[in-house]
Amino acid sequence: MKDKLWKTISVGIIGNILEWYDFIIYGYLSAVIAPLFFPHSDPTISLISTYCVFAVGFIMRPLGAILFGHFGDRFGRKPALMISLLMMAIPTLAMGCLPTYSQIGILAPLLLMICRLVQGLSVGGEYTSSIVYLVEHSPPNRKGFAGSFVLVGAGLGWLLGSFVASQTLWGWRIPFLLGGLTGLFGLLLRQFATETSPFTALKQSQKVLQNPIREVLFNQKATLCLVIGLNLLSTVAGYLIYAYMPTYLHREAGIPLSDALMINTIMLLIFVILVPLVGWLSDKVERVKLLFLGAVGFLCLSYPLFLMLHLQSVPLIVTSLLIMTVLIALYHAPLPTIMAEIFPIETRANSVGLSYNLAASLFSGTCPLMCTLMIQFTGSNLSPAYYLILVSLISGATALVATINIGKVALQKN
Repeated sequence: MKDKLWKTISVGIIGNILEWYDFIIYGYLSAVIAPLFFPHSDPTISLISTYCVFAVGFIMRPLGAILFGHFGDRFGRKPALMISLLMMAIPTLAMGCLPTYSQIGILAPLLLMICRLVQGLSVGGEYTSSIVYLVEHSPPNRKGFAGSFVLVGAGLGWLLGSFVASQTLWGWRIPFLLGGLTGLFGLLLRQFATETSPFTALKQSQKVLQNPIREVLFNQKATLCLVIGLNLLSTVAGYLIYAYMPTYLHREAGIPLSDALMINTIMLLIFVILVPLVGWLSDKVERVKLLFLGAVGFLCLSYPLFLMLHLQSVPLIVTSLLIMTVLIALYHAPLPTIMAEIFPIETRANSVGLSYNLAASLFSGTCPLMCTLMIQFTGSNLSPAYYLILVSLISGATALVATINIGKVALQKN
């Protein structure tokens, strides 16, 4: 049983690692890409333009969730995983070959935007398809542990992206070319994936819905809104701490970009280690209470932790980011399994994908842009802390409502 579980986890996360590396590398290289594709006399304007294109990738995520969710609920979880990985590898490879603004003018940022749109479509299906695949393949008493490995895959992808970016600032095309080529290799590895038994049973009983998205939108609206609320903190905190933070430390705290990326890499490594431990814990206690604890932590500590980032002390900066990493692991690790368990098998791929990606497209994709604009207009480099406090309050209240009104039967069922 253990060997089967680890094989399932390996197949489920291999594409997730490569997919998130491909998607996030743009965020890590934003400071380098900005003057090449969006030249402007004011570096802040160039960076804001670059973050706008970063956010554009998230606009496509709900559409990708509907597309791949429909495919997963109609034809199987495995085909959805295969196609999503292919659609990420191709635009990433293309981004590594794009000419810059000085070479082809306005076509350069337009082509860059098209590549990000296709990437957004792909990642909208990959992450949540992996969640459904891992949870459905896992035994009842290991679902929280297995589901958390979706985050391990994402964390390893972010970790790989952060490390490669920190080592190749002299050659920004290299990370994109590597990502595209390894993505195609990952596609070959996913040939070994098998279809999940719940979907196979659903298909054999001829209960596969012809229009699962209609069922989600008309009959699962309340649950959909609740899961969106739970995802606000996880999506915003994840992108603020691990995608935006290197640029923030460089611009606002005066840390060299290469050092900021290396600190970020270390924090991601710690996150990857913590997540399965919290996932294991979520199989022992009520999952949603771990979410509530993490939300309260962010609500109370975000402001003092951001203050620590500006005390010109590397040990204090590392301590601040370490506490944030513990809190995001505590909140994020149980969430994939909660999302999968709360929705029925017939619409699971659609409902998990749509709820997560609506939250991500509206809040996490715009997070670096929002933080940059808030600092620009308020003049306060502590503005991102206020944003984190706001989403902590919303998600914490949602977790409390989930604990009171839904209870253990819905959220802790095996």
